[in-house]
Amino acid sequence: MPANRPAIPAELARSVKIEAGHKCAVPTCGQTPVELAHIEPWAKVKKHEFHNLIALCPTCHTRFDSGVIDRKAMKIYKANLSKGADFGEKLDRRVERLEAQAKNPHHDPQRGFAQASSLYYNRACEIGFVDRERFVKVGTCTFVKPRIAVVPGSVLDMIDSLLELRGDHPSVFEPIGMTKFKVIDAPRKHGDLRLIELDPVDESYRESVLAEHFGDELKQMQSNFAANESPIRCELSIYIGEHVGYLSTPDNTEDLRGAMEFQFQDAYVSFRGSPIEGGIHTGYLTPVPSALNHSGAPLFRPDGTLVGLVTDIVFPESEMAGRPVFTTLLSLPDLWKPYMKTTANRVPVTD
Repeated sequence: MPANRPAIPAELARSVKIEAGHKCAVPTCGQTPVELAHIEPWAKVKKHEFHNLIALCPTCHTRFDSGVIDRKAMKIYKANLSKGADFGEKLDRRVERLEAQAKNPHHDPQRGFAQASSLYYNRACEIGFVDRERFVKVGTCTFVKPRIAVVPGSVLDMIDSLLELRGDHPSVFEPIGMTKFKVIDAPRKHGDLRLIELDPVDESYRESVLAEHFGDELKQMQSNFAANESPIRCELSIYIGEHVGYLSTPDNTEDLRGAMEFQFQDAYVSFRGSPIEGGIHTGYLTPVPSALNHSGAPLFRPDGTLVGLVTDIVFPESEMAGRPVFTTLLSLPDLWKPYMKTTANRVPVTD
């Protein structure tokens, strides 16, 4: 080192060595120990700067000084080190953030679709029929009030058709077990959604199982054995471009779901299928990667509002994935009218 050149500050030298991992910065070398070299010569820059310093082993330092390794290559090696350092710094910050979150797990409560999905997980149940000792699933129904669920009319028609050939009686598979139901009259128009009323739950089996549990374990078991029958907020209005989600059980992702019974899928309202004045009663969502094997999946907003049911999926020739078809709650005004603030300009009046 020339006598008139000041020494590289210790902290700066340490930073340069850390950037290189305390080894030679030449990718094919990586030897130790290392020395610090100026990429642009000291005689030109006359100062020590981080971006102009690089860690080299004595051999590569000599090769650089003699021109075997040119200055352009050295700048590339330095740039690659900087990219790695930036990534490492971002990774360190992320680790620190995750550690802080782990210490305070309740810092950010669930919101949006995460919370909305939890509202529907025990609210959506399989509907079908009992064939001897086996339950045959035909579709999905969703509880909207205590013992009242909404289901596509096509599902009920399919159950009736199958029962003419096989099976004993229609049934809903609740968490507690299978329950019979009856259909509440609903108009066969505007998408033909219908309401069903489920029979009272037989509590004897649940009580016998819960008798073996106590405290927090009892509370957990009670929630596992009960469908969510609380009144759900419903609304008729749905708009092009609106972000919505639904829960379904596609066969093509069954292995990936593991123990999860339902899979959450989000999409956007794409275009209308059959419009009416002031709103939509059927329409299509943007393409999704998963299949839809059963009709009736609940369609909801991020705030948990039920806006319809997913009733089908179509596969246009020009697209790589299927588009879910949905039906709004237009045919069930008793559900959505209590929640509407105004019907004059936003939604159709069906009275």
